[in-house]
Amino acid sequence: MREKSMKEILTKLCQTKNISLAQLSRETGIKIKRIYKLCEYNKYPSLENAIILCNHFNCSIDYLLELTDKPTKRGTYSINALYKNYAKLLEKKNTNNKKVSQELRLGKDRMSEWKRGAVPYVSTLINLAKYFKVSVEYLIREND
Repeated sequence: MREKSMKEILTKLCQTKNISLAQLSRETGIKIKRIYKLCEYNKYPSLENAIILCNHFNCSIDYLLELTDKPTKRGTYSINALYKNYAKLLEKKNTNNKKVSQELRLGKDRMSEWKRGAVPYVSTLINLAKYFKVSVEYLIREND
């Protein structure tokens, strides 16, 4: 469990730019209702919104998700990079989709869905990163 709430994280990031949550909504295009729900219910943002927030604040996704205290973002994030980086990890670890799906208790077609462009939950990416001992950033960073 995170030590800080999503509200604390977003508020801290907003303070670095001297903006309010409402202004963050206007600047990113993320609906204010969505931002308030993230804060109120202490949920992870969708992957799409996490990428938008990271780009806006120029911070790493692992920092946004409080998986590291290092805010430095390296490279460009893309949902499309996920399967490519995942495939590299499978090869490095000498394993396959089926085994990873079983060990992480994902649906049997989940990885294939990602290959076709489906977007995973951030919590799933966190588990996948832990499984492979990499950062979430590694999973979605282009040119890695």
